[in-house]
Amino acid sequence: MSLAASLTTPAQVSHPRAGCTLLSYAEAKRLPASFVEALGVAEVTSYGLVALRMPYRRADGTAAAVRLRTALVRSAGKDDRFRWERGSKPLLYGLWRLGREPSVVIVEGESDCHTLWHHGINAVGLPGAGLWNERRDAHDLVGFETIYVVVEPDQGGESVLRWVRQSLIRDRVRLVRLNGFKDPSEMHVADPEAFRERWYASIIQAMPFAAPPQPGAAEPPRPLRRELSPPDAFPLSALGDVLGAAAKAIHDKVQAPIAVCAQSVLAAATLAVQGRADVQLPTGQSRPISGYFITVAGSGERKTSADREALWPISRHEQNLRERYDAELPGYLNARDAWEKQRVQILGNKRQYPDPAAKRAALDELGPAPVGPLHPMLVCPEPTFEGLERLFAIGQPSMGVFSGEGGQFVGGHGMQKEAKLRTAAALSGLWDGEAIRRVRALDGATLLPGRRLSLHLMVQPDVANFLLCDRLLADQGLLSRLLVTAPASAAGTRAWKEAPAEADLAIRRYGARLLTLLEEPLPLAPGRLNELTPPPSSSMPRRARRGRPFTTMSSARWGRAAVLNLSGALRTSCRSMRLGSPGCSASSLTRAAPRSLQVTLMPALRLRSTTPWKRSGSSMPGLPGLRSSVPSSCSIGSTAVTAS
Repeated sequence: MSLAASLTTPAQVSHPRAGCTLLSYAEAKRLPASFVEALGVAEVTSYGLVALRMPYRRADGTAAAVRLRTALVRSAGKDDRFRWERGSKPLLYGLWRLGREPSVVIVEGESDCHTLWHHGINAVGLPGAGLWNERRDAHDLVGFETIYVVVEPDQGGESVLRWVRQSLIRDRVRLVRLNGFKDPSEMHVADPEAFRERWYASIIQAMPFAAPPQPGAAEPPRPLRRELSPPDAFPLSALGDVLGAAAKAIHDKVQAPIAVCAQSVLAAATLAVQGRADVQLPTGQSRPISGYFITVAGSGERKTSADREALWPISRHEQNLRERYDAELPGYLNARDAWEKQRVQILGNKRQYPDPAAKRAALDELGPAPVGPLHPMLVCPEPTFEGLERLFAIGQPSMGVFSGEGGQFVGGHGMQKEAKLRTAAALSGLWDGEAIRRVRALDGATLLPGRRLSLHLMVQPDVANFLLCDRLLADQGLLSRLLVTAPASAAGTRAWKEAPAEADLAIRRYGARLLTLLEEPLPLAPGRLNELTPPPSSSMPRRARRGRPFTTMSSARWGRAAVLNLSGALRTSCRSMRLGSPGCSASSLTRAAPRSLQVTLMPALRLRSTTPWKRSGSSMPGLPGLRSSVPSSCSIGSTAVTAS
């Protein structure tokens, strides 16, 4: 008999269906009743019995399922302690309490979770040992470096090992066996004071999961390429006086990897200038200077803090737009109501306007309907493209999809299986400068030319796997439009230090320059409030302007020369953008990287395998510090190219 069962009363043992009260449950598990109640556990009556109602909530706190515990101990020959309420959709228990820490523990059931939570340990519970659902559960554990899985010494433990063997999380799993105890709850009940010491002793002894070799199984394929060296340092000097100084200042202040800080500054600058000019290709065609950026770094790398520092001028400008919008909206609503009322009077007044010609003359005199102020939103974290299209119709013509938690977008509605392809195709079209065209039976026809979109998603390595190893996105072409950076981790190398006084000065200078640009009027089509007509600006290297196309250069030579050529060729346009020194600044960055590098280099990337993308992926040829989404079986063009 288990220790929990030994603590029940004789009546409970002889009548296991007598119900389960909050107090009896807390006493059996040796937990404070107030703590259990604070977790949302409550007493209800079910079929005449007192039962405990245990809600299963999603990460956002919304209810997904409810399980009832009707007894403390199981009946003879069967386990009938639990049942689900009708309409429940089981998932991992405890998602709403899941903390963003380096590790998490997976246990079986609610009581083990309650025990670990009582001791301040990050944990989630399976509704049953064999009820892991890869599609449903794996994405909730993205970002955890280590996943401890408690293996109980029974058939349930064997079920756990079976699903771990087939799961994508197995490389991060460490198996925990509680010698002498069935589960954490039993260990706690035996001696609450000794629990933490016993628990951490078990954690220290946890072993990585190793799938047993199958009899007669062939040796797995060996990699054809050697282990790659660490990435080169990010070329901070290429960013110029304003952006480079800002990236360095953010690095000093936040202590995030310098590549993360530089990528954040680059993306923010792209958003600020993308509506003001297009880049002119050697063919004479113009394309947007918009950029799609992906930053790959684990939890704890301070991605969000770096992005917040880089985006503060964008946030300030959005606040200014919101204040103007709030001030102008009441006047617009009054003018619209008056216009509509007057129009109704003209159409309905047969005495004053007896014939169509009179009505038409009156309507002409009334004029068109008042136009409302543009919606102030500049950035959003996880839109669907249909929602983005509607916002482009009534809002700013230059916007961004920015998220410090890029999993919101990668796992959002727009990237679900049924919507992924059309979202990717639409994003690719915007990157190419195409007008948004949409025809629907109910919504009618929509035509929105002159819109610009930039994107910056900060994701953990496992989230990057979902995105960068998706063959559909690779074949469609979205992946070839992404600029990816995945710097080495800075975790464990940061000693606290106060940022130098010039750091804040550099960040303020950078923000003031971006705010000046953002407040200037955008180049708009005549008579349009939010249709851009950016002027073309030549930004091609000298070699291309002399008539020698990029296609005559080998990939390796282009890789070495790309940054230097583009940097030198962009000096003139940098001055016109007023974003930095005459040498090379934000203009170089927003044009050289988002457009010229991608147009010329990135389309050569072709994923040829579903091998998971790894943090140690290859460095982008010729672009130190920017690391590609290329797995080990990728090539550039027809030959392998290594970083010079």
